[in-house]
Amino acid sequence: MNLLPLLPEVAAAGAGTAAFAVLFHVPAAFYLRCGVIGGCGWLCYRLLMAAGLTAIPAVFCATVLVVFLSRLSAVVRRCPVTLFPVSYTHLRAHETCADL
Repeated sequence: MNLLPLLPEVAAAGAGTAAFAVLFHVPAAFYLRCGVIGGCGWLCYRLLMAAGLTAIPAVFCATVLVVFLSRLSAVVRRCPVTLFPVSYTHLRAHETCADL
């Protein structure tokens, strides 16, 4: 699979997640990390959808990745883990009624 077409999507997902972080008043020091986590979650979701999974297992796996990266970031940066689930919120914002 060619990953080059996914780069703009991953960048947009990261930017969108960082924007959600601003909206939810996350401290500015964590914007980049939130964006990276959101981009990773979107990349996981898109790769699993391209591999043939349906939306529900793809969203579940992407959410597990986002939760793991959020927890890891909270431990590394010694901050509350509640700062990073904004990445999960952005992933859920892309679901539609057809996905539910």
